[in-house]
Amino acid sequence: ITMSYAYWKNNHATQNAVFDLFFRKCPFKGEYAVFGGLDDVLRFLNTFGYSKEDIASLSARFPTWDKKFWEYLSGINGKELTVYAQKEGSICFPRIPLLRIEGPVAVCQLIETT
Repeated sequence: ITMSYAYWKNNHATQNAVFDLFFRKCPFKGEYAVFGGLDDVLRFLNTFGYSKEDIASLSARFPTWDKKFWEYLSGINGKELTVYAQKEGSICFPRIPLLRIEGPVAVCQLIETT
């Protein structure tokens, strides 16, 4: 959240960014993995946002932050994101992106760290 605040504070929150999700080593000392869980990712992204309770808790934790940031945060959702993904059930290999998420850098940063 601190990085998203910094982007917002410096007027870079809407700058386009690309975040890739990949793994470095196969589990169980294998040579490949099978991609699964895309429905869960898409469901999370489609419902992503901060409730009034979430924002109240965060604003209590960071009381010196600009109050307008909390207004900005209350309007954030995953609707501006574009998602590219491996096909569900496909064979995948280390260091090759499973997902690519493109969108406003502040939102992508929040998604990456959530």
